[in-house]
Amino acid sequence: MIVPRISFLIEALRTMTPPDTPRKSLGRTNPPTSTRLQRPWTAWASAVLRGLALAASLVMVTEILRVFVGSNIHEILPGRVYRSAQLSGEELLRFAAAHGIRTIVNLRGCCDPLPWYVAECRATHAAGLAQEDIDTNER
Repeated sequence: MIVPRISFLIEALRTMTPPDTPRKSLGRTNPPTSTRLQRPWTAWASAVLRGLALAASLVMVTEILRVFVGSNIHEILPGRVYRSAQLSGEELLRFAAAHGIRTIVNLRGCCDPLPWYVAECRATHAAGLAQEDIDTNER
């Protein structure tokens, strides 16, 4: 009959203990069966790797914040040449007035129907600045 055999297996599974815990057989305890050696350098290596991961994460977050939140305006030649991402008309006027800029070089070329280009042209014309459009695309 199969039923007694199944109940015997179920009872055996209930009484089993994990290999690292002591068994209550014959009043003795068995040593842990784990043969994995503990290496002293693993804790140190783990700490170093965690520190490197944290440092890389901080650098990445700082760069993301600088690009998306910051102004992205950089001085190439002190007091003479600056570079920036696309500025709005108001930002362009403010920056040009603060730094004495007389010429704006647009590396996207003439983009007459686009709103950003029209706003930039109006801002430079209103401020009396020269605007040079240079198309860097290979067409």
